[in-house]
Amino acid sequence: MKTINIDSFLDENAVEIIVNSKKFVVKDLSIEDAEALSKEDSDRKAVLSKILNCEVKDLDAYGAIGIMKIVSFLNENLLPKVSQ
Repeated sequence: MKTINIDSFLDENAVEIIVNSKKFVVKDLSIEDAEALSKEDSDRKAVLSKILNCEVKDLDAYGAIGIMKIVSFLNENLLPKVSQ
């Protein structure tokens, strides 16, 4: 019988993002947040603040490059593994 422990899977595949010297751990994304990150017209700072559980103002120090790097990091490290 094949078994997967989702709790262990999420713990093992969690990522850490440092913003303004504060560490944020992301284990999972809601379907809505994952979809919003992929939309061209989404407010990525608002979505990221929800995902990271931080204030939008914590992300104000970052421009397009910083924000897009966070988004790509989440996409590369969390989302592809869902389909594997």
